[in-house]
Amino acid sequence: MGSTGGSEASDVRVAALSPAIGLTMRALGLEELIVARHGSDAFLDEGLPTGGDQVGIDYETLLRVKPTHVLMEWGSRGPPARLAELAEREGWELENFGLLTLEDVAEATVRVAEVVGDAGARERAGELAAEMRGAWGVADEAARERAGTVLLVYWMEPLDVAGPGSFHQQMIEAMGYEPAIKRGSAYVTLDREELRRIDPGVIVFFAPGDDTARARGAVGKLEGLGLAAVEGGRVVVVTHPASLIPSPELGEVAAEIQKGIDEVTG
Repeated sequence: MGSTGGSEASDVRVAALSPAIGLTMRALGLEELIVARHGSDAFLDEGLPTGGDQVGIDYETLLRVKPTHVLMEWGSRGPPARLAELAEREGWELENFGLLTLEDVAEATVRVAEVVGDAGARERAGELAAEMRGAWGVADEAARERAGTVLLVYWMEPLDVAGPGSFHQQMIEAMGYEPAIKRGSAYVTLDREELRRIDPGVIVFFAPGDDTARARGAVGKLEGLGLAAVEGGRVVVVTHPASLIPSPELGEVAAEIQKGIDEVTG
């Protein structure tokens, strides 16, 4: 079940059982190779059949679309036993990606191209990986000082935020900013007292695909807590549709974050 080391595009049929993998293939110009998508994928053609998700694989669909490769994001758990058995029987190549860290995203872009792409896709993957790495580290010293600490918020009720080990926090750190959460897991739930104690300089709220006005209404739930970021208007709303997906589009997300921080702290 290892890598094929590259394949002729005309021979490849991919079940992309991860929204991140689907976006990566689209960025690489390989979307036409996809014959099945993840059940929650909102980016690929809606006409593509869904092959399931982490809750359950749709084996009937996979057998019907006859993939040559099944690319998934299962991390250290590895693929389900039934999927491994079918892959062995049907001759599918299984490729399992872990996309927990920022560097994982750049490396996965290159690896997807190596597994199912042609020479052009592999060249494009190298370019995308370089572009992503170049998108980090864009904040200058003055911008860092103006921002102070940065809190990354995923959800308002409860208040779920990015913590150490998340690719979002790693991105902020690589851009040069000081994260407001320095201890804990990759995803942290804060209560109001903890939030007051942290009192970040800037709050970045991820609202993928949402309109800014409605997202700012959600941010309004933080008013009255005495937070410097809220009272000073230093709240950035990120509406990029793929802002929560570990894909090559994180370069665009980083640019949106940087622009927002510049606007609210300038």
